[in-house]
Amino acid sequence: MSICKHKSNDGLCLLHSEPLYKEPCHEGPCHDYTAMTNADRIRAMSDDVDLALFLDDVRNDGFFKGQKYPYSKFGWLDWLKQEVNDGN
Repeated sequence: MSICKHKSNDGLCLLHSEPLYKEPCHEGPCHDYTAMTNADRIRAMSDDVDLALFLDDVRNDGFFKGQKYPYSKFGWLDWLKQEVNDGN
């Protein structure tokens, strides 16, 4: 299942919501759907919890769960551009 880059962690649409009234993201087709990449997912993480846990998982090789680990700079660049996989 893919994740839209405009969907916040609490399920609200960041693109179509107004500051005082937040709308939930549509679970169906949306004409403004943009797939979230791994880089988008990292940018959306909070420093104090999400990013620290993510980096700890990467360091301990738990994040990739048997998948090929991107060992080179170009491997990381390719991975960052990939669409988020719900398994990671």
